Amino acid sequence: MSFTIPYNLHLDVNTPDLEEHCQIAGKMFKFSQKTQFQALRSVLSNLFVAKDRSVMARRKRESLGDNVTNPMGIGYSARNTTVDRLERLRKGTGISIGQKKE
Repeated sequence: MSFTIPYNLHLDVNTPDLEEHCQIAGKMFKFSQKTQFQALRSVLSNLFVAKDRSVMARRKRESLGDNVTNPMGIGYSARNTTVDRLERLRKGTGISIGQKKE
C-alpha cells in the first residue's frame, strides 16, 4: 500500500561520501547558493526515506519555519527549484536542467 508522507525539514545526509555526491549533482544543476545545495540534500534524504511513497510538500511562497523547525534554513524557493530540476531530470528532459528561463 502506497501513501504520502509529509516533507521533513530535519533530514540531511550524514556521510562525507553522500555530501560529495550532492555537491556534484548540485553543480550539474548549476546551483550556486548554499541553500540550494542544502535543499538538494534535504529533498534527496526525504525521497530516500519515502522509498516508493510520495513526499508531500507545499509550494506556497511562504517561510518554511524558524531555526527550530527548519534547522538548515532552507527557503521555499531553493526547495521548489530543486524539486523542479529533479522532476525535469526524471522526465528525461535533463538537457534543460540549469538553464535560465527566457
